[in-house]
Amino acid sequence: MVDSTDLAQVLHEAHDIARSVAQKPTSAHVLLALFTVENRAQLLLKEKGVDEDALLQLITEAPAEMGSNVVQDLTTRARELASNSRSGEADCLHLLIAIIRKRCAASDLLARTGIDLISLSNTALSYSTSGVQSRRLQPGYGQTAVGSRAPVSRPVGAPPSPLPLSTVALSTPRPAPVMTPPVTVPPPARMTPALSPRDLIDVDEDDAPQEARSEPVVPPL
Repeated sequence: MVDSTDLAQVLHEAHDIARSVAQKPTSAHVLLALFTVENRAQLLLKEKGVDEDALLQLITEAPAEMGSNVVQDLTTRARELASNSRSGEADCLHLLIAIIRKRCAASDLLARTGIDLISLSNTALSYSTSGVQSRRLQPGYGQTAVGSRAPVSRPVGAPPSPLPLSTVALSTPRPAPVMTPPVTVPPPARMTPALSPRDLIDVDEDDAPQEARSEPVVPPL
């Protein structure tokens, strides 16, 4: 049984997510990785009201599994489900069914969202076995532009996608505020009061030469 392209990318993304936060890959990382690539499992979960934001709000500590090799067991179980349903390849919908049926960190996380896991499993199983699925689970559903394509996901082997800020506690110190010295405004220049016409007359009289103030000479008779 071969894996579909989206399943291979989801498993690769799950390891990248765990590596970026220095954690061991768990089924919870696989569940989060379902929302990095468009696939039938992602569309079904969103149709039921579950998205990556709802899951991230429930993660308060590093996910822990009850056993070892859980991710490998889920992958093997997904391939078995695909083979039993005579599917040409194992995809993310088979992986979602395997997650729901196994007690693991991912199934516990899904249960905490309030979704009915039994109903979700039956819906996913009916789509995977009958080949009939909701139009909303078809890739590219809801695109209005003719000939438009779904966003191309990150190819296998490329650098990991950036994680949501809520998955990593950032402790970067804030830079100290730069104190700007106060600007000293010089006091306004003292304005000399304007002189009145009377003042100008007084000044002219005071500055007049003494000779001009002497009595006039009376000519001889």
